[in-house]
Amino acid sequence: MNDTSSINTWTEHALKQLTEAKEVCDDANNYINLSTTKLAFRDNQLPKLRFYMDAIKQQLRLLGIIKDSLKLNLSGVISRKEGMKKDIKNQLKTLDAKIEEMKIIKVDSSFDVNKPPLIYYISEKDVKLLLENVDLALKEMDDLTKSSRVDALMIRLGSDLDNLDNEFKALEAHFPTARGKKEQQDSISRLLKIDKELELDMVSILKSFNNHYDQCVKGSSMLSEDGMSQDEKDELYRVLQEDTEELPQAMSCLKNDRDNLVMNCKELVKNVDLFHNYFEHVEKFIQSLRIFGEHRLIEQLNDFQTIEQHIQNKLAEINKLKGTISNYIDDFSGFVAAYYTLILEMQRRSETETKIENIIDNFKQNLSAIIREDSEKKAMFLKAHGDFLPENLVSAKIINSSPLKIEINLKGQRDPTPNPTRESVNEALRKLSLSNDQLNVD
Repeated sequence: MNDTSSINTWTEHALKQLTEAKEVCDDANNYINLSTTKLAFRDNQLPKLRFYMDAIKQQLRLLGIIKDSLKLNLSGVISRKEGMKKDIKNQLKTLDAKIEEMKIIKVDSSFDVNKPPLIYYISEKDVKLLLENVDLALKEMDDLTKSSRVDALMIRLGSDLDNLDNEFKALEAHFPTARGKKEQQDSISRLLKIDKELELDMVSILKSFNNHYDQCVKGSSMLSEDGMSQDEKDELYRVLQEDTEELPQAMSCLKNDRDNLVMNCKELVKNVDLFHNYFEHVEKFIQSLRIFGEHRLIEQLNDFQTIEQHIQNKLAEINKLKGTISNYIDDFSGFVAAYYTLILEMQRRSETETKIENIIDNFKQNLSAIIREDSEKKAMFLKAHGDFLPENLVSAKIINSSPLKIEINLKGQRDPTPNPTRESVNEALRKLSLSNDQLNVD
């Protein structure tokens, strides 16, 4: 094989080797681009991931506050219910005492000869209906606050929040790994540094392949020109031959660099894929959290609101019954006090009428005496002097006038005033803690 033929063969071989080297470099470059792109994605998404994790923490904390608020609200309602229940029981004791008192108190015979108890004048039917309504309202309230529905709601909400919290804790436990621990970051930095060195080495090797091909093309051209000495041709042949013989070793180095670089890039991609998978899990968790908030939580809160509204309505009803019981107590207390005061008032009126009748009787007696004396003196005057008085001096009607007539009627058309017994009066005084002097009216 002559020099020209050998150089042409080397040129064709150099082109093939150059083409293969470029393919090897392109392969490495693809992995470099892939790892670089994924690393850039991770770097861009890492702040977003931190924000997501903080936002989830706050969201779960808010859900916990909601649960605690519901518990506190329910506890407050139950406490209010127990307070009202206690108040009503105390009121009912007072009401029962008033009713028993009215059963014991017998009406004075001056009002009713049958001497019925005061309770006779009260509608026991209304009282019985009130007590039935109180018992029913308290029972319904207990059923509402102790119902399995309330317990089930609290259990379901607590279970849902515990599951979300546990799921997030599991995610949070892997956050340092996904974000990249210091050892991982150091490892990635070392791999990137090594890849950069390998990349530079491959560029250098590729450049040597390209230079060898250029030299072969140039050598082939030089051999076809005149004026080149044999020594120069021999030297050119020797250089190209040596370079050609070194190509397999250079290709092996290039592929070895490529393989190491690809392996490093795959390791980088593996680390980034861990981050990417973790990021997707976090986004899925956020989605599940959003769905929980928009659907299940809303349903549970609506159920709580419905139950609470029923409880509030029942509390309002019980509070209204409290007011009714209080009114009954006030009315019964007022009735008892009014009855005892009525006894004293009737005693006062009876005594006053007696005083008036005594005064009028005395007046009548004195008046009768005066009229009798006046009549006697008129008769004596007329007997002694009547025949001597002319009619035109004093009218005969005056001279012969009849005695004055005065009529006093205290009875009229009204009913007689009841006169309570001394026993009833003393009882009234004792109950009202009053004295005869305080009530005596002159």
